[in-house]
Amino acid sequence: MNVSTCDLMCFPTNGLEVFVMATGKEDKAKGTANKAAGKVKEAAGKATGSAKTEAKGKAQQAKGELQKGKGDAKESQKKQR
Repeated sequence: MNVSTCDLMCFPTNGLEVFVMATGKEDKAKGTANKAAGKVKEAAGKATGSAKTEAKGKAQQAKGELQKGKGDAKESQKKQR
């Protein structure tokens, strides 16, 4: 069972796969974690002089920002219902 690391979780049930969307809070938490990990990776890249690692850290921070924004949007939409 291969599932991408997007916001889906897969649970096998009698040969069928059921996908559950992550909640806004989960997306926000994942986004915050990605931002933090990206900052560490970027700092490590700067410290070691690795432009590649530094770029990967910046990219991970951007991913975290988007993920956090997605969580904010989900929570906002949920409150409007």
